[in-house]
Amino acid sequence: MTSLAGRILVSLLVREEQQLRAQLEQLHGSVGWVELRLDLLPESLDLTALMVDFPQLQFLAAILLESEGGSFSGNDAQRRQRLQEVAACGFAFIDLPLDSEAMALPVGVRRIVSWHQSADQVLEAPQAKLADLACRAEQQAGAGGLVKLVVWSDFAEQAMEAVVFQQRFPQPDSLLCFAQGPGSSAARVMSLLAGAPLIYSCWPGAQTAPGQWDYLALLELLPDHVSPKTRVFGVMGNPVAHSMSPLLWNDALQAHASDAVYLRFLVAEPQRFFALAVSCGVRALSVTAPWKQAAAEVSKQPVAGGAANFLIHEQDGEHGGWSGTNTDGAGALDSLLAAGFPADGKLLLIGAGGAARGVAMEAISRGYRVTVAARRLEQAQQLQRDCHTATGRQTPELQVCRLADAQLCDFDAIIQATSLGSLIHPGNPTPDQVPRTGAIVLDMVYQPLQTEWLEAAAKAGAIPLQGTEMLIRQMLAQLQQAAGIESDFACLNETLQEELEQRSPVVLIGARACGKSSLGRALAQELGWQFKDADEELEQRYQRRICDWIATDPQGFRDAEAALLPELLSLPRHVLALGGGVVEREQSVRSLCQAPRVVFLDCPPEVLLERQQQAPRPALTDLPLAEEIQHLLERRLASYTKCAVVRQRNSGGIAESVERLMTNPVLKLFPVGTR
Repeated sequence: MTSLAGRILVSLLVREEQQLRAQLEQLHGSVGWVELRLDLLPESLDLTALMVDFPQLQFLAAILLESEGGSFSGNDAQRRQRLQEVAACGFAFIDLPLDSEAMALPVGVRRIVSWHQSADQVLEAPQAKLADLACRAEQQAGAGGLVKLVVWSDFAEQAMEAVVFQQRFPQPDSLLCFAQGPGSSAARVMSLLAGAPLIYSCWPGAQTAPGQWDYLALLELLPDHVSPKTRVFGVMGNPVAHSMSPLLWNDALQAHASDAVYLRFLVAEPQRFFALAVSCGVRALSVTAPWKQAAAEVSKQPVAGGAANFLIHEQDGEHGGWSGTNTDGAGALDSLLAAGFPADGKLLLIGAGGAARGVAMEAISRGYRVTVAARRLEQAQQLQRDCHTATGRQTPELQVCRLADAQLCDFDAIIQATSLGSLIHPGNPTPDQVPRTGAIVLDMVYQPLQTEWLEAAAKAGAIPLQGTEMLIRQMLAQLQQAAGIESDFACLNETLQEELEQRSPVVLIGARACGKSSLGRALAQELGWQFKDADEELEQRYQRRICDWIATDPQGFRDAEAALLPELLSLPRHVLALGGGVVEREQSVRSLCQAPRVVFLDCPPEVLLERQQQAPRPALTDLPLAEEIQHLLERRLASYTKCAVVRQRNSGGIAESVERLMTNPVLKLFPVGTR
């Protein structure tokens, strides 16, 4: 089997020669293939000389029309003409869409015949449709050609249809069947394991298709020689991008030289996903919200408390199937014990969802007195009944109450087992109460590390435990069950803390025209991260122009902006440019105060005025522009200052501003691959 590096293809959008050559210098000898996206090909670029200078790389040429999500403004005939012109420059393959008009290629240049499912296209019978497409594409690709079929996937269960087809294809090394879209990242790797000759990737921070891995992440993730025998583990949830389990598992697997990989699965239909996961050979799954009860339902034996956070698939004939357990409880209770929780201690459990169920059952089995406090009493009562059923007896040691009625000061330990306080669901479940001095408090939320609830408890004299401790302890139990690996808590904790520090997005706030977007794009490029403009994201999601939206429905716009913010703040390794009025909502201010890398770009009013005169924006008040700028600055300044950990003037050049941010000791920024 060819080494991993030789099967990685990096897709680069060609803009100018100097940057391209710098990228190829780094790729030369590190990967085997490069796709040059020639949508914006500079006329001065000598492609023949370029490829001669990098003999260890094999090159593929592709052009995507604007209608296909690319940047080529011409039509299909003009695309064919351009590809015909460049074909003889040293390319191994030319990418041509399925059913394109025939085009003669020079000797030695082969075809990739490609088909891409659009986001709004539905495949009623995916396997039959893919089989038909593959048959047609094979005929058009000719001898030595490749077939590329790309399925659109909002969720993992759609993407895994591509993996199944890749596995079952008679000549898997002549087929590239994978997925793109929000749910595609795991399936891209699994298609490679299933025999696809290449995996498409990108330059760090420069995706050319949604769901692409960057090539450095692939080199770090995968064993050097991957094959269908490489074991696949993963975590399923919705959302799941925030999960740190892949980092911990892959760190441990690599430390033990295990031929295995651990991936993220964004799931919307769990039963369909479970069936496809079996077909694709997934061996074990960690399970996070909201699918813990669905995981318990698919388990071939009952799971105590009705919620499973871990599934192993056993291949044992008629006795095979998913076997579910819950390691949340053991991880949480072991964390309390390590902090000194006494054997006769009283435990309060906040929440009655899947995570709380596992903790309640584990605590009862260890003989602790437990009170479950939930916002809705009936949810806590259902948990109590389920525990009675699971144990086959009444459980007087398990009491329930409304969260509003719980007295935190009565308990020796408290576990916060809801998602409240996370970046996605900011808040404090007990804003009017704090634990007593000396009580041990564990928040299962670990992003942010210091939640509002945990910070308030620590100020009251409680002993705080971050959610990362419980995360690692429960993960160690899963790792041993699935892979037979015993790993070290301290090493994994060090890895996790460093990653949490590094992955937090840089969030740029400030007035209109202070330069958030232009600086954000430049900073993202320097870091090798993704860039996202909140206003552009809102326009895309709601199909409304911001200028029209603000003019006709300013409150509706602010509602949508506030709803989007927690999701943006949870994105790893992103630079975010937020709208100037994001701090108008108190909830958004609270969310920003929890984010560790918020930068207030301060800009003098006269500079803002000059920029807005050059690029007019819709008015937000009835005041003249100069007065409006001054008025909004005065109204928002206190909130900008409150949210920010760094305040930086941005009235000079972009390069200077990027350099100042990169060297700011508070932000601790390192480009991808330099640490």
